[in-house]
Amino acid sequence: MAKGKAWTKEEEQLLIDNYKKIPMTELGMLLNRSSDALRIKAGKLGISGSLCQWTKEQDQYLIKNYLTLSAEQIANELNKTATTVYRRHKKLGLERVKIEKEKPVKEKPVKVINPCYWTKEEDELLVKHYSTATNEEIVKYIKRSPHAIKVRANKMGLKKFCQQKSPWTKEEDEYIIKNHLMSAIDLCIGLDRTYGSVLKRRQTLGFSKPRINKEVEPVKKPSPGYMVKATYSLKEDVNNPYIAIPTKYKRTMRYPTEETVESARNRALDSMTNHMKVVNIEIKEVVPL
Repeated sequence: MAKGKAWTKEEEQLLIDNYKKIPMTELGMLLNRSSDALRIKAGKLGISGSLCQWTKEQDQYLIKNYLTLSAEQIANELNKTATTVYRRHKKLGLERVKIEKEKPVKEKPVKVINPCYWTKEEDELLVKHYSTATNEEIVKYIKRSPHAIKVRANKMGLKKFCQQKSPWTKEEDEYIIKNHLMSAIDLCIGLDRTYGSVLKRRQTLGFSKPRINKEVEPVKKPSPGYMVKATYSLKEDVNNPYIAIPTKYKRTMRYPTEETVESARNRALDSMTNHMKVVNIEIKEVVPL
């Protein structure tokens, strides 16, 4: 810990002569030292005396200035520590006046009870304006979103004026019967009806859109092909005098492109005779694939 500046004999004598006579602030300025340094040095020199003893003048000074001065300022003036001033302050029953700052008043949020539920007033306004006004215009009367208004109207069975179905008249039915060959779009323009309603009404009256029958060429089905099962013998076995009965071998051949049984049989015989060069060929079975 760093030590402070050493005291000289002149400083010690000045402290002894003036310690209890002038305030600590003035004495500190003369010696260029802090108040704590003066008190510590005074204690070492044995001149501090009983700092805990309070005189009537000191009590009166404390009572007079405790509201305006801090404990440190009073301690410097009375040549005491801030701790002793604080304890004396408590012992005399003195209390500082607390200046309460005005706290900003927070506005309480408005409580909305069951915001999802519709009130009777809202339902009445919805019934009154839904058929003639748009959902965006109804927002002005009811503080709800256009989507919420649409959902509520569907639950209540409300419809816009343009969505309300009007019965078909005899004149309209006669117009459809007379012009049933016209397209549905042309009928919509002539009757001022929607496309879907015109289609349904035309079907109800027994008229439907004429169908154009196109001649469809028959699709040729691919031939299933055939599988040929045959037996044969090798030339070497037949020409060998030591083999009495030549061995019969089996062979299965697939011809997916052949259309008839005869063509499959002939192709199998040609393949075995010319390419395999075998003898004693017998076609056992020809079946479709």
